Amino acid sequence: MTRQERRLVSLQSKAALPLLATACLLVLQAWSFAVWAGQKSHARASQNHASGASAKKQGRHRYSSDVSSHSAATSSRKEKSRRSRASTKALSKSKANTASRQGAKQSGKVSDQDSGEPKAMPPNYEAETRLLAKAYQLRDQALNEQMRGDLGDAVKHLSEATEISNEYYQGEPNPAESQLYFELAVAAEAAGQNILADKSYGESIKRNPKATEPRLRSATLTAKLGNLEKAIAEARLASGADQADPRPHNLLSLLLEHKGDFEEAATERARAKALLFAKPVPKPEPCRVKAAEPIQPTEPADSVEKSEEEQPKEGDNQAPDQPRGLP
Repeated sequence: MTRQERRLVSLQSKAALPLLATACLLVLQAWSFAVWAGQKSHARASQNHASGASAKKQGRHRYSSDVSSHSAATSSRKEKSRRSRASTKALSKSKANTASRQGAKQSGKVSDQDSGEPKAMPPNYEAETRLLAKAYQLRDQALNEQMRGDLGDAVKHLSEATEISNEYYQGEPNPAESQLYFELAVAAEAAGQNILADKSYGESIKRNPKATEPRLRSATLTAKLGNLEKAIAEARLASGADQADPRPHNLLSLLLEHKGDFEEAATERARAKALLFAKPVPKPEPCRVKAAEPIQPTEPADSVEKSEEEQPKEGDNQAPDQPRGLP
């Protein structure tokens, strides 16, 4: 092959290389497009399968929910019909009982008390009960605040409680309201509000004159405020309220000693000491029923007579040849 032919062949091969590269590139693009189309069709098929399964599941759930709602509606209708029948039966029974009671009243066989009808409650019973519950709720809150040391809030809430309680009891003597005023007075005295404490002690005594503790605290507070005569009078009333309590006599002896009446103070101190060391009054024993003694079995009359006949008489142990009465 000549040089020219070789050059021509090399030129042809060089010209064919770009065409060959282009053909390879087209083949590679076709293959990648085919792979992409297959993946997309596979994803679409899986999506269609998942949607079909979810639709089938939703249809199954819808069917079950429809069945459950139908059964619930059926049971509710049955329950309503049963309740209506029961209420109708109860109403007819109550009407029959009312009619029979009225007939018995008219005939004079049944009195108003034996009729069994519930007594009518007072018109404001529910409102008054809620009012009293509110008062004791405030009292509990105030006592908790007093234990925590919040004396101002305790006095505030106890004052509100006493106002509500006064509205409920209308100022009538009551030990429960007396205790409420006493707790207010103690909290006010601890908070340094002596005027409110003195007034509250007075309200407590007014509602329960037999209570000793409010009189003692009132006498002590009055003595602190400088009114010695009123304190002595209050201590005397406290000693008369509970004659077995030595505390009023002890307080009275201290007040009298401060006043300068040493003789009466010594007498009251002796009374307090005697009450303090006095033997406690024994409580009465509870009444107990004694167990019944077991009943002894009684012998019949025939056996008693027989036993008396069997007992040896005087002279029975003597010899048969020996006459009775001889040694």
